[in-house]
Amino acid sequence: MIAAPFRVRKFRFRHFARTIYSVAAMSMMFTAISSAAVVDDWPHWRGPDRNDISTETGLLKSWPESGPKQVWINQKAGLGYAGFSIVDGQLFTMGLEDDQEFALCLNAETGDEIWRVPIASKYKNGWGDGPRSTPSVDGDRVYFMFAGGTLACLKGADGEKVWSINMSDFGGKVPKWGFAESPLVDGNKVVFTPGGNKGAFAAVDKMTGKKVWQSTGFEIAEKSRRQWQKNLCPVSAKRGRGDFG
Repeated sequence: MIAAPFRVRKFRFRHFARTIYSVAAMSMMFTAISSAAVVDDWPHWRGPDRNDISTETGLLKSWPESGPKQVWINQKAGLGYAGFSIVDGQLFTMGLEDDQEFALCLNAETGDEIWRVPIASKYKNGWGDGPRSTPSVDGDRVYFMFAGGTLACLKGADGEKVWSINMSDFGGKVPKWGFAESPLVDGNKVVFTPGGNKGAFAAVDKMTGKKVWQSTGFEIAEKSRRQWQKNLCPVSAKRGRGDFG
């Protein structure tokens, strides 16, 4: 069984955000021998290798005309564009309810809520409100980037907040579409892009949230944003610099 973001994505972009307030899981119709297949984790954006490729096997080549059987549906996932991460039977995502954005953990097998933790105030946008990134799971911790720029580290087991920071602490301003990036966990660091004139890229200690480095020579001013969008800018995750000498 796959608690699939794939089904949700089909209708999530048809009209603003996740206006159906639900997360669905589908049975993928395994073959007779598929019951022994191992279901891989999907710990962060685009999967284990960040290439959108799943190594799971045993699925049928085609589905029944009526589509895959619905296993469960959770109608309290809130509003937003957030993606899903699945590790050890737990599904992590984010949502918006009333004026509060929250981190959410569900049982991937049943859809039952394990915990939800309010983290950030509502991000409003003419094309759809709420969070718009994918949580990153690393060990027993989960890292969430909220649309208004709050980056939070929570314990996966119970949602206890370990630390949180905001992109404004690094000189960043909320971009037009909100912060939509998914945190990158690299070794003992969490890497992200606050933007602004203090340095476009930054990294913090993944255990404490304390700054390790902020890039130099990669400042983004408002007048140069369009030019930056046209270029790739490699940066050393170890030092936060663009030179690799």
